[in-house]
Amino acid sequence: MDRSRIEISESPYENPFCKESIFFNGGEESIAIIDQYNGRRPFLINKSFLDKGRLDVKLLQTIILDSHLVDYLHSYTACPEKLKPSRFKAVHLFLTYLSKARCDYNPVFYLAENCFKTEKAFFIEKAGEKLFSLLKLHCMDEDVFCSRGVIELKEEVVEIYKYQYNEGDLRGCALRWAENYYNNNKENDYENIMLIYVCLMKMVLIHNYNASLSMRNIVEKVEEFSVFLLDELGISMARELELSVYYFSGLAGSFLGVQKNTKFLKAIKNLKSTAWDLFLMRLPEMLLYTKPYDEVNISYIATTEKKLIEFSNIFELKKIFISENNGQILPILDTKNFIFEGVFSNKEMDEIKSVKEGFYEKRVMSNRKVAASKQELQRLVNLYETQISFLCKK
Repeated sequence: MDRSRIEISESPYENPFCKESIFFNGGEESIAIIDQYNGRRPFLINKSFLDKGRLDVKLLQTIILDSHLVDYLHSYTACPEKLKPSRFKAVHLFLTYLSKARCDYNPVFYLAENCFKTEKAFFIEKAGEKLFSLLKLHCMDEDVFCSRGVIELKEEVVEIYKYQYNEGDLRGCALRWAENYYNNNKENDYENIMLIYVCLMKMVLIHNYNASLSMRNIVEKVEEFSVFLLDELGISMARELELSVYYFSGLAGSFLGVQKNTKFLKAIKNLKSTAWDLFLMRLPEMLLYTKPYDEVNISYIATTEKKLIEFSNIFELKKIFISENNGQILPILDTKNFIFEGVFSNKEMDEIKSVKEGFYEKRVMSNRKVAASKQELQRLVNLYETQISFLCKK
């Protein structure tokens, strides 16, 4: 068995941690934990499970923080008096919930976004400040916080971090954490974001070449986009494939932020912003994979962004295939049926479904094992940005 899979929509287990998205309402502002698993607990099926009839793994729950939320937690810890009351209340409710659930929270998205956008010295300094606050929260006594709302550090936990990073205090640990992230992840983050960004530009170009919303035209656009994913990028971009159906059907409105009268620089900024949103949505499925499968990390996105909450309601993550050889993942998603009610007939939906299934089959059978190179990605970025500039206002 050279592939494992993680069942989600057909998992036999309810998720005890999160049966639906959870909202922490502070009044004017709120924080959401997004449930991408529709109340199911992801269920790993691999060779060990088939051989033994059981799977001896540790299940972990992790919250992935968006960048705004990392800023909020930093302010809550370092200077709570600067938070307006509604934000302070939402953050306090959020932290209380995680403390009671004994749930980890992870700033990996914040680190990826800021590592991508800033130079090393500035990144280490600024990220180090935020990570110092997060380490305090990671080291705090949860029971004391839940009962009195006070952050008191557990010295034994502080010592673990000092040992892990070989530093004398938590501030040094935070700076070391930031430096290690920059050194080990900057190139991978660049390629992940550029892949998504190129996909979004290709969608816009395909759609604007012929903006008709006829059924035949929509199917042909989805087919063209799927061929692009296989032949040009050599990788499965499942969420982008589903988004293409939504976008080509005229349902996305201004979601991608590019219309024919949009100024070019604004269009590029909007597309890059959406690329980061998609990257954040992809992180839970990326972090589920562990080898040699001694842990299954069930991750959830925590966000303050209404756009992201709306976007998460469009798609259903059904299962994830994982290569035993190289760890590549192939997520299988679907657009929730209610999205297209009154837009497509059942026959038309079956036609679109057939196109998507054909894409997944071709991807599995493809001999191409690696995505487009960094140089090829940059070539596509330059080409598509030039073509988009012809669509936009100068």
